[in-house]
Amino acid sequence: MSTPDQPIQDPVAELEILFEAGGWTSLPSSDGLIFIRPWPDGSVDSLGIYGAAEALAERTNPGGQPVWRTKGPLVEVIAAIRDTLPAPDAPDSPQSALAGRPKEEFL
Repeated sequence: MSTPDQPIQDPVAELEILFEAGGWTSLPSSDGLIFIRPWPDGSVDSLGIYGAAEALAERTNPGGQPVWRTKGPLVEVIAAIRDTLPAPDAPDSPQSALAGRPKEEFL
């Protein structure tokens, strides 16, 4: 397992650790691997994996508006979820809706 100061060495192992923390569910997709993690407050984290070089992650608030997103190589997206995205009820959790593309165009 890596830490915030240590780069991810094995993205598969890191995904296993992320998913073992609980709450992630896979969704059917013909384009890649899609996972969601619903939170008790109605927020939802989404993770789309399209290969080692392309992954997307987003959190929506209970109203379905995106409040956080990132995209890039899988290892960077895993690190962003792990290191910079606190639970929705944390004081430093993103709350303000992002401007830009709706979720349907993102994932």
